[in-house]
Amino acid sequence: METWFTILGWTLSIVAAAGNGSIIFLVCSKRRLFTKTNAFIISLAVADLGVGASVFPSEFSSEIGKTSHNSTNNQWGIRWLFGYASVTSLCSLVLDRYVAIVTPLKYLNFMSRSRVIKMIFVSWAIPVGFVTTSFFSS
Repeated sequence: METWFTILGWTLSIVAAAGNGSIIFLVCSKRRLFTKTNAFIISLAVADLGVGASVFPSEFSSEIGKTSHNSTNNQWGIRWLFGYASVTSLCSLVLDRYVAIVTPLKYLNFMSRSRVIKMIFVSWAIPVGFVTTSFFSS
């Protein structure tokens, strides 16, 4: 049973890394894909790439070798950071799509480039704040 869990974990990690990596590559390599919505998709893909690259591999490496308590806390902090960033990036993407659907004629004026950058910054600042406060409070 443990072997199947290991195979499934590595498979999901590789698929997550490859899929999100290809999304990042495609959007960043094609100039015509530089849109406001795709900026949110890139943010979500980076967060999900981090989840795929940090959750199972760090769990697997900590089971194989004995790690120190400080190293384990750092691994949990990174896992939670990417997990929270994934959720907040998804919320930003949903908010962007909500504004585009509810007020389609005002969307281009309302969703300026600076507002998109601020929303993406906030969607990463919130997880950093949560992880930092939980790391220093424990």
